[in-house]
Amino acid sequence: MDGAAKRFGAMPPAPLVGLQDTATREIVAAVGFNPSLFQTGPAAAIREAWRLALFGVVAPLGRKVEAELTAKLGPVSLGWQELKASDLSGRARAFQSMVGGGMDISKAIAVAGLMVED
Repeated sequence: MDGAAKRFGAMPPAPLVGLQDTATREIVAAVGFNPSLFQTGPAAAIREAWRLALFGVVAPLGRKVEAELTAKLGPVSLGWQELKASDLSGRARAFQSMVGGGMDISKAIAVAGLMVED
């Protein structure tokens, strides 16, 4: 035994690695997710990708699940209030912009989605 380090496993060429990366991004995008959500990058881009995933994919699919459950089991209600917590800073900025633009505070609260029902 010579004790030298030896590599085990595949050594795919760079073009194959690039093809896999491209295919992964295309598949993720095809099902509605921003590929930035699954890559390293600026925090702002990842937060935006997360927001888009929640409100553009997860919540709409959840509404379909809710409708299907209601059709099969009777009235079912799924809540999505927890999803809004991840976008609190964005909604707060929207509120600030609307109030700064002259909108009534109570209307800006409602439009920004900052009001929570009991």
